[in-house]
Amino acid sequence: MDFAVFFQLFLPGLTTGCVYALVALGFVLTANVSGVVNFAQGEFVMLGGIVAAALVANGMPMLPAIAIATLVGAVVAAARLADHEAARVRARYGVAGDAVHLHCAGG
Repeated sequence: MDFAVFFQLFLPGLTTGCVYALVALGFVLTANVSGVVNFAQGEFVMLGGIVAAALVANGMPMLPAIAIATLVGAVVAAARLADHEAARVRARYGVAGDAVHLHCAGG
């Protein structure tokens, strides 16, 4: 096998493996801290990848695209967390869901 072909296959495989390792590390940290495996984390990783790929395909340089994709993932995760916390408040106090959302939207 030619070394050029080997490195063309080895380096993308290594970077993909590193991304998978970081995602797995996030699963392990979340599971150890909360005691629950949160598979929604994979959704945020996929969302960030899709946003970054779309931005790069439209001509944006790689580093700003990754930064923007990270921010988009963080905003979506924060919105999901806020909705989860609102659901906990509704369940704890027996408040109708619409009343909580209207209260949050109305100030």
